[in-house]
Amino acid sequence: MKNFVCATVDGIVLDFDIYQGAHALLEQVDEPEGLGLGSLVIDRLSQTLHPGTKVYYDRFFTTIQGVERMMKKQVYVTGTVMKNRRNKTDKTMKKAGRGTSAQVTTGYGKTCVVKSYDNKPVMMMSVVHATQPEDTCQRWDKKLKRYVTISQPSIIHVYNSKMVDAPTQSKVTRSYKVYGTMNQGKRSVQTRLKTSATMEANPASPSSSEASQGNNMGDIFAEIGKMNTTLNKVASDVSTIKSDTTELKNNVSALQTCLEEAESRIGDMEDSTASMANENKVLRQKVEQLWSCVDDQENRGRRKNIRLIGMKKGKETGNTMNDYVKKIMNEGLGLQGAEYEIERSHRSGGPRPGNNNPPRVILVKFIRYTARQKVLMAAKKERGIRWEDCTLSIYEDMTKERTDQRRQFSPIMKALWDPAILRFTWKGEKLSFTDPKKAETFVRENIQSTENDCMI
Repeated sequence: MKNFVCATVDGIVLDFDIYQGAHALLEQVDEPEGLGLGSLVIDRLSQTLHPGTKVYYDRFFTTIQGVERMMKKQVYVTGTVMKNRRNKTDKTMKKAGRGTSAQVTTGYGKTCVVKSYDNKPVMMMSVVHATQPEDTCQRWDKKLKRYVTISQPSIIHVYNSKMVDAPTQSKVTRSYKVYGTMNQGKRSVQTRLKTSATMEANPASPSSSEASQGNNMGDIFAEIGKMNTTLNKVASDVSTIKSDTTELKNNVSALQTCLEEAESRIGDMEDSTASMANENKVLRQKVEQLWSCVDDQENRGRRKNIRLIGMKKGKETGNTMNDYVKKIMNEGLGLQGAEYEIERSHRSGGPRPGNNNPPRVILVKFIRYTARQKVLMAAKKERGIRWEDCTLSIYEDMTKERTDQRRQFSPIMKALWDPAILRFTWKGEKLSFTDPKKAETFVRENIQSTENDCMI
């Protein structure tokens, strides 16, 4: 059994009519000639509405005769129109793109038909709304995979805002198992009663027909009572949901506060870390500068020192280390005199090495810097000293850091030393040779031949 319902946007029922056949509607409507079933239903449900009311429905109820009939009663209707009533082809609108709309009006200008194209064409008829003023809306574009902004006629916007939510009875029917189902698209309730009773009158037994109608109404009232009970349960559930929602909002607010506090602390830590990094950089530069100064002072303090390497242990037995080093200077390098006076000499610190390990270095400190320089020059000239079955080497005494720095320049120094180049001027011409054989050949052919000519 169908139940046609007239309700507000909020779902409050204003009037309803249980469908008992078209003949029942014809009896309840004045001048029903030319009206279809949809128009008869609208005429019946609008009998309790005040003049000036705006009514919105779907294409099942939309006809030109119905629209004109409601306009005479000062009830202004808006509804969708069936697809076969076209004014502009779908292909033309599809080529124009989403948001395209077209509008036609009746000759007397009181009824407007608008066709709009989104994903598919939609036709609407109204006596109060038209295309203008146009609005915009967001729609998902499958090709672009994002939301796009399209134009939307005013009649579409208003109709969607009025028809977007189902009535309260529709929500109840979907949420709870009752003996009723709601057709959301047509805004009509189809109610299945527990017992079905015929609505045809029996002339032979009027008392039986009245009893059947009474039982039918009793079933309807019982069904309405069940719906009221269900609505009460829904109200209780909604209250519980609101309470839970409030609690969730409070929890979310507390979490948001904690997150903001954490973000603030993290930001402070990042700023502090950046500041510490800058300070460490400055301190590192100062430490490097101070270490450079310390290393320079340490090397300056060793300007009078030399390192004597290769002296086996025990060779100096019976003499002081100073006397033994003087003997090496005198006999090994031929350096004598008071200029080479030694302030102190000793082996480097640390444990004594084994028999198979190289001997410890002897550190020698002269009183005069010039003596140290002459000793180094003489040792460089000798290219090593043979002394009592030992090969001695003499080097400057420097810190490890300075030694490592000089060692890094060794490959460059070798490249500068080798190969040697012989340069000289012969008869005003500057010559250079890197090959000794070529230089010898040049001398033999030019210089020696000239000397022989002079001797003759």
